[in-house]
Amino acid sequence: RQGNGYRILYARLQETNFQTLDVPKTTGSNPFLFVSLSAQRVVPVEPSRWDLSWGGFIYQTALATGELIPYYFSDLVFINARAGVQVAQVMQSTIPYDAFRAANLTGLTFSSAPDAIGSSWRVTFGGVVGVRTDRYYIIRTQGGSIYKVRFLNFTSADGGERGRPTLMYHLIQK
Repeated sequence: RQGNGYRILYARLQETNFQTLDVPKTTGSNPFLFVSLSAQRVVPVEPSRWDLSWGGFIYQTALATGELIPYYFSDLVFINARAGVQVAQVMQSTIPYDAFRAANLTGLTFSSAPDAIGSSWRVTFGGVVGVRTDRYYIIRTQGGSIYKVRFLNFTSADGGERGRPTLMYHLIQK
């Protein structure tokens, strides 16, 4: 700890002299700072305001015994729960995407779990590979706007390209 932040001491493996870098402590919905040792400074990585994050992550999966183990997932979707973003999953059989309006918000159960969408939007094995077309998501952003979002494709099996998912979204309420 250094003052109201932190001091990082670092050096290349063969060097005996350490460099120092002071990193301020932050607050708010994005408390993480990122450091570039080669540039010797704090660098912007995470935008100051975001609602959804898509990418590959080391996360967890259950073995047949139920034990959770670390596992690399491609195509996970996280929400910025620290900033108050929330998600509700809606099944097409309940209310079709095209028919969903602000009046349908009543009775939805919103989740603030960071992985509320996670991998539930797609299938990669054990069924028809591709986007799950039986569901979509209602997202309450940190600014209070509400969107409906559905994923359209993400692999060659459903007309997409792995690593480049296509989604559709519409503003429901500002």
